[in-house]
Amino acid sequence: MIVFDNIKRTDASFMKNSESEFEFYNRSSKPEVESVRRLIEEFISHYPEKEVIELVHRLRSTDNANFRSAVFELFLHEALLRQGYTLSI
Repeated sequence: MIVFDNIKRTDASFMKNSESEFEFYNRSSKPEVESVRRLIEEFISHYPEKEVIELVHRLRSTDNANFRSAVFELFLHEALLRQGYTLSI
């Protein structure tokens, strides 16, 4: 499952006041934003299949609190996996 749309990105402008963090990350062509998108897509591929739909839904949320908490959960999950822990959601 993918988080971000598979589109050609040409907009390198800064985040607009009216857009959510997900919307910004989804549209931005900035290289540093592309790096973050790649990490999120890589980490989501390691997330348990049964739980991934709910997490992607929160990542794609226009509510920044949902987006941030889902990113934190995803990054924490990845960090613990890389430390050799076995996790259950």
